[in-house]
Amino acid sequence: KDYKLAGEAELHDDHDDEHGDEHGDEHGDEHGDEHEGNDGSRLANSAVSADGINVGLSYLFDQGFAGFSYGTMNREYGTPGHSHAGHGGHEDEHDEHDSDENPDEHDDPEHDEHGDEGVYAKMKVDRFQVLSEYNFEQQFLTKVAGKFSYSDYEHQEVESDMVGTTFSNESIEARIDLLHGASNGWKGAWTLHYKSSDFSALGEEAFTPPSKTESIAFAWLEEKHFGPVLFQLGARIEQVEMTADSTLIGFGDEHDEHEGHDDHDVEHEGHDDHDDEHEATEFLATFGKQSFTPISASAGLVWDYQPGYNIGLSVALSQRAASASELFSFGPHIGTNTFEIGAMFEVHQEGDEIHIEAAEEAPKVETSFNLDLTFRKFNGDFGYVISAFYNHIDDYYYQRDTGLMYSADHAHGGEGEHEGEEGLPIFIFQQNDVEMYGAEAQFVYQLTSEFKTSLIADYIRTSLVDKSGNDSLPRIPPMRLGAIVNYQAEKFDGELSISHYFEQDDVADLETTTDSYTMVDANVNYYVDGIGDDLIIYIKGQNLANENARVHSSFLKNLAPLPGRNFSLGVRGSF
Repeated sequence: KDYKLAGEAELHDDHDDEHGDEHGDEHGDEHGDEHEGNDGSRLANSAVSADGINVGLSYLFDQGFAGFSYGTMNREYGTPGHSHAGHGGHEDEHDEHDSDENPDEHDDPEHDEHGDEGVYAKMKVDRFQVLSEYNFEQQFLTKVAGKFSYSDYEHQEVESDMVGTTFSNESIEARIDLLHGASNGWKGAWTLHYKSSDFSALGEEAFTPPSKTESIAFAWLEEKHFGPVLFQLGARIEQVEMTADSTLIGFGDEHDEHEGHDDHDVEHEGHDDHDDEHEATEFLATFGKQSFTPISASAGLVWDYQPGYNIGLSVALSQRAASASELFSFGPHIGTNTFEIGAMFEVHQEGDEIHIEAAEEAPKVETSFNLDLTFRKFNGDFGYVISAFYNHIDDYYYQRDTGLMYSADHAHGGEGEHEGEEGLPIFIFQQNDVEMYGAEAQFVYQLTSEFKTSLIADYIRTSLVDKSGNDSLPRIPPMRLGAIVNYQAEKFDGELSISHYFEQDDVADLETTTDSYTMVDANVNYYVDGIGDDLIIYIKGQNLANENARVHSSFLKNLAPLPGRNFSLGVRGSF
């Protein structure tokens, strides 16, 4: 069934009615009135059902093991916040790099029905995996470990019982690790890692063209103790190549009577088709092979300055190649309720119309300079871990709200204002230099042999470098404080947790703020002996305070709050 809510589903911003009178604050304020998007008790089209199985077999011998496993999962889930009128028919979309299903965007209740107008997805994943390990005695090479996996993923978007778009992704991964023993006090490992992903999308709402990504990486890690100090070094070099099929790019008009269009390379500007109402620009984008060579290196130390205490410090230079979706996307994305454009393109507005063209600059690798400092206490009844970090990232990939809208008929703009417009907001991947810093802490106190308490906190702040006006990145989680109480007995255990998420008002242009909320969760597990390796009967309660909570990092926060108070009873185990 669709999951229950603590309040109304859809949030109505105060500035919707003002529509510019007080729009000097572009990111607005979402502390406005909530209006009914459904009956106020359940989130429409939020249900989900899933089934799966995993089996494995291993052969053990004196020097190691060799094992094989197979797993399959079927999942069927609705996508909240979609209607025919609101999006011009473009509600049926999926992000191929989100195959693990972000709970903030899809949430996970039981799925019974989708309704006449609902959009839902049918997902199937088959995964085969081989793992092996061989240990050597009294030799320089101490261990060889290998991994091979093959995954076949298929995702169908369904509307009115008709399959609109089918996404598939076949991926192969192979990895081998060679570990060596001490040589002049240094111990370490070499890793060779290969990955391949063959993605395709067939249907009216394929928001990325078919693409293939291959990468091969070599990494080297070493460490050595110098008295109470552990010194660590690491390096990695990777070669990434991506190809994508040519695809027609542009905001075409469904009512345009001109059927033909010229073919242009992605570096060309394309051409214009005219009708009596407005202009549409389309061109055939030919991407060619995109190649990247990310290089990473790190150095760190851990100093045990007295028994039970240490300090950790690490510095790193880390590079990352963009994903295929970050580069080639162009289309409606149902998972985020947006029209998504990749970094290979640029979008601009002329009058009331929007035009798309090839980006002037070629995509670059992300380059991050990282500094981390950690303090730990890990003996006695009281312990803690306190960490702080600073990252400077050159050419960081993120999605920016353009302030423009797309509907099935055409794309249009209104001076960056979404309010009152029907359709999907247009988001584009772009690169900017970014600074990030933050801290997290955990304090643990063992009250008795049965009771343990913990306090947790985390905070992150981001900013765009050399940017005038609002410099915050979008969808950054707010500060969080939490407390946890654990009870451990022989046959059962329990946990009560309280987490407070502060208001997030450090927002990007065109982004709304998010109210604070407090989540109270509890669970009890009972362990049954004599059946399998471990059989657990559990009862779990979530959002016991029945907060109408919205996750700031979710694209659907204004349409799909978290579930209200809910309980579950279940059994899990292994045999």
